[in-house]
Amino acid sequence: PACLITHTLTGVSHIHPFSHAQGTEEWGNTFGCLEDVAVCFYVGCCFPCSLCDMGSMIGPEVTIGKKKEPAPIFLGCGAQCLNWLSYDLDLCVAAVACPDKCMCFYDINILKAAAVKLNKDSISPGPCEEPCLQVFCCKGCTYCLVYRELKKSAASKSTYGQPEVAEMAR
Repeated sequence: PACLITHTLTGVSHIHPFSHAQGTEEWGNTFGCLEDVAVCFYVGCCFPCSLCDMGSMIGPEVTIGKKKEPAPIFLGCGAQCLNWLSYDLDLCVAAVACPDKCMCFYDINILKAAAVKLNKDSISPGPCEEPCLQVFCCKGCTYCLVYRELKKSAASKSTYGQPEVAEMAR
């Protein structure tokens, strides 16, 4: 299989369209939505907003698709509209006009970007090994998991190197 990411001198990681994850970390529980009920409600009630937030958490250093769009742009409002339109258009037209954002390929690219950012060992968090089937069968739970893990990763990086509260009191 092809390499999932290409590193450049600028520090940008580009995700190749047809590739597999190469990280070392395992995904959490896809059906662990109750681990963070607020995230579950946010992703469930305001899915477009949560995708924009996921793009920001993945960051511009990860680029996606043939056009090598930074994650915040790939997950932005314009890209989401193209994805939604791909379900209304003829599949052939959608696949030619915007292949990276066409139907479940959009979700697969988002999972790949999250897998790269979070250093995951697979694209699909499971139970389905095929990412397209994963988002078809378990889309809500899958995106809750991705958001939860991106949020946890961002929180751990924001406290990295800072003294513990007990140390600060001394």
